[in-house]
Amino acid sequence: MKSFLLSLIFLGKFLCSFAQSPVSLEKIWTSDTLLRTPESVFYNKAKNEIYVTNMNSIHDKAADQDGFISVLNIQGKINNLKWVTGLDDPKGMATYNGKLYVGDLKNLVEVDIATGNILKKHTIEGAIFFNDVAVDANGIVYVTDSFANKVFRLKSGKLELWIERNKLDKPNGIFISKGLYFLANMNEGVLYSINPKNKSFAKFSEHMPSADGIATDNNGNYFVSNWNGELYFVNAKGANWKILDTKSIKINSADIDFIEDSKLLVVPTFFGNHVSAYKVISK
Repeated sequence: MKSFLLSLIFLGKFLCSFAQSPVSLEKIWTSDTLLRTPESVFYNKAKNEIYVTNMNSIHDKAADQDGFISVLNIQGKINNLKWVTGLDDPKGMATYNGKLYVGDLKNLVEVDIATGNILKKHTIEGAIFFNDVAVDANGIVYVTDSFANKVFRLKSGKLELWIERNKLDKPNGIFISKGLYFLANMNEGVLYSINPKNKSFAKFSEHMPSADGIATDNNGNYFVSNWNGELYFVNAKGANWKILDTKSIKINSADIDFIEDSKLLVVPTFFGNHVSAYKVISK
């Protein structure tokens, strides 16, 4: 019976993949190109503004301190190009209790949102390339290390190893919403759900090459970016549809975010040096 049910689930996903996507995208705005290798965007609802991490020159394993974070309004205007400076290769972000946490090469950086000042840099032996960041309801901060194939967490002020396992193959996006934990395995092109209690993995959605950022519409659906220039819509059952493809014009799609009130999917373009916003339209 179990194998029969699994076959039905697989068949459902297979058939959905050939159906028309439940949503489409309409480009609303594109920012100025003053940004420098924008890797991640994060919408701060409390301040109604968008943060953008700029890796600037990329050195992968070498600290250069030329990275910065910009502030955009929700119309795409750059309000503060260099709000936070002195970073190396800043990437994913998450907020908790007035602080912005940023994955930055070998550091998990803690920023005071009120002032834009760096409060602390947390690091741990074995860190190589911190990437995306998420925070759970208890304020525990999680950060993926894509090159070390590990996930670390900041708990009670101490950075520690959380997950190290063979399944990790360039872990990139990490996302927590309503008690659900997700991780994008970039090389495998799979979005996994994670049980935080026993750290077990289950495939939630697959066949999304170079899976990067994860966002939700807060209605049980998700968006996943392919760094090379694709966006996917993923429904609550894990079926997915490609809804954007800019590979042919060499525009990347890095770590995304979704603004629920205006239904905007915000996409940093990495080498394109700008951020674009698309309205998500239900069909």
